Amino acid sequence: MAIAVFCELGGQSLLGKARELADETGDRVSALCSLKDSDQQKKLIYLGADEVVVCPVVQWSDWVPVILQYVVTQEGVRMLLFLSSPSTNLLMGAIYGSMVSRISPFVESADLITSDGAGRKLEGSVVVQKGFLPEKTALLSLQKTAVAETFEDASRFGKIRNFEGASGGNSPVLSSEIRSKSNQLTVLLGGGTSPRTSQLASRLAEEYGGVVKPLSGKVEIIYGPCVAIEVTSKLRELPEFKGELLSISSRRMPINAVAELSVINSEMDRVLEILSS
Repeated sequence: MAIAVFCELGGQSLLGKARELADETGDRVSALCSLKDSDQQKKLIYLGADEVVVCPVVQWSDWVPVILQYVVTQEGVRMLLFLSSPSTNLLMGAIYGSMVSRISPFVESADLITSDGAGRKLEGSVVVQKGFLPEKTALLSLQKTAVAETFEDASRFGKIRNFEGASGGNSPVLSSEIRSKSNQLTVLLGGGTSPRTSQLASRLAEEYGGVVKPLSGKVEIIYGPCVAIEVTSKLRELPEFKGELLSISSRRMPINAVAELSVINSEMDRVLEILSS
């Protein structure tokens, strides 16, 4: 089993926390980076990594397919840690939205994390309704203030390897993960959404071979993964979802209480752009 740390944008500061968790659980710590300098790679080992995985990343958008390929091909990735920032939290959203069958609902800007799970009290706009699942990889972003300063130990040993994953564009893993089930992605669109949001919802459905269903009265039972956009249904009107339910809205709504993950963000269209890119 492994605890992986996204070591871009200052993420190496989380290696000490990852080392602490790994020592409790018996896992290894993997540092994901795009560093080409060997001294910088070795420093990640000194900060707590058991291995440094150098990823074939040229531009920021390459990280989504590369990380998804890493999760699929590596054995037992228990969790992925990110240093909290607007960029990394959007990256986490894109990762989760691309492969819900393998990724647990993500925790944004947590101020507490233990080997068993994350603190229930969270900062930010993501509300998690259930804990980590052993068969899935959990995504967590941590505030820098939530972790102690990383201790550098030049006597530590580790290995450095190149990861030959996907680079650029959409990984073939993405659509196959959703289409491997007999049920396609359903994008459920609430009433009164703007034309721009409706367009982005259609793009999201098209990207993953799904369909858009406008909400009109009571919703029929929906099987498989479902993204509910600006759905204002009362709890008694909700269907019995047979799959992962992700709610995306600009404000708190009743459906958030039953969703696996609720993303409440005033820049809702931007979230949809990231998920469908």
